[in-house]
Amino acid sequence: MEVGVGDPNRRSPKLVRGDSTTASALGREGPQQVGESHPPRRWEMVLLAAILLTAAFFRLYCLEAAPPGLQHDEVFHGHDASVVLQGAHRIYFESNAGNEPLFVYLMAGTIALFGSNYLGIRLAAVLCGLATIIFTYLLARKAFGYRVALLTSAGLAVGFWPVFTSRVGLRAASLPPMAAAAAYFFWAGLRQPKSGRRWWVYFSLAGVFLGGTLYTYPAGRMIPLSFLLFVVYLALFNRPLLRERWKGVLLTFALAALVSVPMGVYIWTHPQADVRLQQLSQPLGLLAHGDPSQVIRFTLDTLKMFTFRGDPVWRYNLAGRPVFEPIGGVLFYLGLALALLRWRRPRYAFLLLWLPLALVPSMITDCAPSFLRASGALPVVYIFPALAIEAAWRWLAGRFGQRARYSLVVALLLLLAGNAWWTYHDYFTVWAQQPEVRFVYQTDLAEAARYLDESDIADTVCLSSSSPHDLDPFIFDFTLKEKRKIKWYDGPYSLVFPGGSEKALYIFPASTPLHSGLREEFFRDARLVEETRFPDGELAFSAYELEVQEVLQDKIEALQSSSSAVWSSEVQFLPGDPQGLRHPVAFPVDFDHRLELLGYEFADDTPAPGDWVHLTSYWRALQDVAEPLPLAIFVHLLDSQSAVWGGKDMLSVATAGWEAGDIFAQVHRFPLPSDVPAAQYQVEIGVYSRTDMQRFAVFDGEQPVADRLLLKPISVTSQ
Repeated sequence: MEVGVGDPNRRSPKLVRGDSTTASALGREGPQQVGESHPPRRWEMVLLAAILLTAAFFRLYCLEAAPPGLQHDEVFHGHDASVVLQGAHRIYFESNAGNEPLFVYLMAGTIALFGSNYLGIRLAAVLCGLATIIFTYLLARKAFGYRVALLTSAGLAVGFWPVFTSRVGLRAASLPPMAAAAAYFFWAGLRQPKSGRRWWVYFSLAGVFLGGTLYTYPAGRMIPLSFLLFVVYLALFNRPLLRERWKGVLLTFALAALVSVPMGVYIWTHPQADVRLQQLSQPLGLLAHGDPSQVIRFTLDTLKMFTFRGDPVWRYNLAGRPVFEPIGGVLFYLGLALALLRWRRPRYAFLLLWLPLALVPSMITDCAPSFLRASGALPVVYIFPALAIEAAWRWLAGRFGQRARYSLVVALLLLLAGNAWWTYHDYFTVWAQQPEVRFVYQTDLAEAARYLDESDIADTVCLSSSSPHDLDPFIFDFTLKEKRKIKWYDGPYSLVFPGGSEKALYIFPASTPLHSGLREEFFRDARLVEETRFPDGELAFSAYELEVQEVLQDKIEALQSSSSAVWSSEVQFLPGDPQGLRHPVAFPVDFDHRLELLGYEFADDTPAPGDWVHLTSYWRALQDVAEPLPLAIFVHLLDSQSAVWGGKDMLSVATAGWEAGDIFAQVHRFPLPSDVPAAQYQVEIGVYSRTDMQRFAVFDGEQPVADRLLLKPISVTSQ
């Protein structure tokens, strides 16, 4: 690669002179050819500042509205960060199927500075995105020169993929900056003249960041492998460089190993903690058993992500949108081809090893291509188009002179402006307004939180949600500015009535409407106080004011007069109870002095095979509960020999915040097998703790007598 006449990369003879051994070891390329060694000029820093300001705009603009709410993975990280701020310092967070800690600690810092809100949740990702641009700029400048560095940074600043990764509070955002930093310091160590005294500093920092990639995201486990294979490459094709820098290389890997020890020991001793990786291992399992079809298909899907079909999941992308538009795609492939032609040169080989290994996590897991799992490739992907442009720049200067470059500059500005507009349009105008995105990012809950903040309603709030026990309350921890007492429940399966309240405000987001039977029973005369819709007319939520005690009183009295139950230790249910083992109990029935069953009702007590059994039970809390209790109510259909023919274990009401006197209805629905014999079946009901699987004792008066209750039998009819 020659330097053209008047090339800004040309330096004075004093600057050009460097360590000849290093230049030779780097592939017979002098310092000019292997990158920049002199400090940036003022105009270069001005351009970099402009790029960073543009990047900051794309990452901070409408941060609360796009995405239009918080998704569950974000608030899981936020919850873990809050735990850190409370003094619980962990090497690995086992919540949400397992999470590496680096991003959680970074988010703890942003929450401490900016509060438990959207900014606190997402600013950590913004900072990671900006750090990615800075370290990638430094790497590209060190290896390929300032033009490649600036062009790569500009691509990262406005590309949809890096912009998205930098706006959502997910730990994958922490992998690209750590990988780019490790690569920069490692390459800086290789570039340091033999007589330089700072080589060990660069290699030490490379080791720290390289080990740190294991604390970011599961895909980070591929980054050290790419470095290791690069050393193998040097041993095969560039031994002079390896002989000259072996101490630094050894220092890098030694420190990386030292940094990774705590994480490695934890995962080794707690294999059950890494649930997320186990959940995604099916393609590898099939490959191990001789079936490579899924791995081949996912690999091909991943390779198509650059220009044909990108991530298909709305949660992470404008579904199917590729990384590059057509021109950018052509430049990417040209840059990749250029690197392949020059694979003997270490700087190109480094990229060629990094790219495929960083894509492997997407190639071996389902839903390929996955932008999140391929996030380790982000820095290197945007270097390839810049390499093609750099080659065009040099070719134009040699063929047509300096003026041809001005035309290329104009074309590049138009291309970058077009990409910026494309990203802005697709992200803020299209993606953020999609119903699928609103659903994933719980936008209806965000609108409900905004409504509560703006309203002056003092009544207890009862809020329906799909994850009432943890995730959705976590969302309100970061979206509701004025904290309120909220009773959480899953509307399609349950309904809660706050004890001691004459009135309550009920909010039903569009994603979790109230069960039709409960709505007909209790909300026929309820007053609609708010109905919020999205700009496209789709319902966000409805809010009703309900006279709680008025609708409950008659219902509970009717249930207690019509409900019947017995306790019994029977295993074989003989007709007529000839052994006298069934003992009637009066309602309400006490369960472990913590809950009492007020009554129940069947929608149909004579179902046919293939029908659904539909039972609604009503309960009252007997104790206040501050922290979540992992409880479940079981309902089982038993034949005369106690064989189970159907059932459901669930509790769709959040236990955290229970107050003595709170009442809730729980809907139990389960299908009957098509081959269930026509006969009379016993229905058992009870409560147990999911922590130790211990059932609550059923009390008859002051004595515990059983761990289940037998309800009125039902008769399955023949079809």
